[in-house]
Amino acid sequence: MITETLDRLSREMRSFYSLIIMNMVGAGLAVAMGMAFTVRNVHLMMAARTIIWPEAMMVALIVTGGVLVFRWFLTGAEMMDEYQDVREKASDSENEAENSATELIVQNMAFYRDHKESIRGLILGSLATGTYFLLSATMQVRYLLSVMGSGSAFEVAFTLTGFGLCLALGVVGVYIPRLFRRYVTTWDRRLQESMEAEKRLGELLEGSS
Repeated sequence: MITETLDRLSREMRSFYSLIIMNMVGAGLAVAMGMAFTVRNVHLMMAARTIIWPEAMMVALIVTGGVLVFRWFLTGAEMMDEYQDVREKASDSENEAENSATELIVQNMAFYRDHKESIRGLILGSLATGTYFLLSATMQVRYLLSVMGSGSAFEVAFTLTGFGLCLALGVVGVYIPRLFRRYVTTWDRRLQESMEAEKRLGELLEGSS
């Protein structure tokens, strides 16, 4: 029973860690694309020695969005660092299994309670990242078919690698949130049960005083 609980907790923690990583990948990619867009358009305006207002407004919008996305990237990094302590506890859970399982449940509940809103944002961020990679893989299909018909072996291998990476990241990015929602339901139930237990304990203490 304890072993099954520890295995389930380990799966929950791996899923959550993957969720954070997928968000950091998406945020990093968005920041990189925003920087490339900004540099390209600023260079064009510098070469023209004039402000091209549509491009300037778009650059301002991209920079503003990039700052917000970068802050989200930092939030993910902070959560990853904080959650690493919980994962390290899990790696030592073979000794004193019963105490370890109880401690891990408490630590996960506390972490979930403190970061509940951010975790819901991570779910949306992973979905957005996965959708982007799936769309990217879809757009590569036509080019991939043309390369396979007339390209060299290197071109085929390079294109297949890119397509495979996009497809894999897309599937993972979409699947993890679906899997993680089940764990969110479990954690919500645990929080509700702990709150009810604390309430009953408080009532008992008040009755005995």
